[in-house]
Amino acid sequence: MILIGGATPLSRFIQRRLRSDFTHAALVTGDGSIAESYDYRLSMLESDDGVTETSLEAFHRRHAKVSAVSILRPDGLDVDAVLEQIELYSERHIPYPTAGMVVLALAVATARLAGRQQEGSLRERLLRRLVVSQVKLAADGDAYMHCAEYVTRMYWAGGLALRFKQLTLSHDFPHWDNHPSQQIKPENRRHQARQAGTGPARTGGPTHSTAATAIIARSAPFALFDLCRALTHRRKKTTSIDLADVVFPPDLASATPLVEVGRISVDQTRLTIRSYYGALPWSNK
Repeated sequence: MILIGGATPLSRFIQRRLRSDFTHAALVTGDGSIAESYDYRLSMLESDDGVTETSLEAFHRRHAKVSAVSILRPDGLDVDAVLEQIELYSERHIPYPTAGMVVLALAVATARLAGRQQEGSLRERLLRRLVVSQVKLAADGDAYMHCAEYVTRMYWAGGLALRFKQLTLSHDFPHWDNHPSQQIKPENRRHQARQAGTGPARTGGPTHSTAATAIIARSAPFALFDLCRALTHRRKKTTSIDLADVVFPPDLASATPLVEVGRISVDQTRLTIRSYYGALPWSNK
């Protein structure tokens, strides 16, 4: 797994809100391939992009300007099972939950505000209830997948029970440490993967924005309209809260049995690179 921390103003803003160096997660599947969920259009639509496979070269070009990179390997992973699930999920068009991520960002901000209130006070209780409501609105199971959610579900499908040492929203949902979704029965993995997604099978690569569509997608009136439409659609859906829905890249950085085997830190101001590599399980180097 690769965790990326961008050096763009938007990435820096997200890093400050999450209090972490990382804003994106992806899986290296071998032969220079990357499996991930990504929103190329940067629009509020929830019907485009999402789960896809891309080349390491294209991944590198997109993340050429980074502030941090972490490489992690899981212990006890059934690699063949994970690769099978990646192939099955890539056959479907599973969109990126852009509006859902906006709601989750609001939930994180609300939870931080609640943490500054007097414990047990009326304001604190009301804010905690608001967090739960926001998370329920963002919950969508595996019909939509953001980057950290995709990585988590692929590991689960491969039989790896991730344990999170810390969760961004753990204070509001402490029972998630033993959430049943971490134990997926092997006979149900293939069925779940084939049933996942809301659109037709993906036949090509991700849809990249042209200059014109990027301008339209990022303009405030269109984005606000798309956001309202997506939230209205979400309110009509009834999906139970799933732990994977609220996993963020920082949560994966401290999860077990993931082991960090490499890290690169980049100072974009001084243009200096600092890297280190931990000992691999089979090596003393």
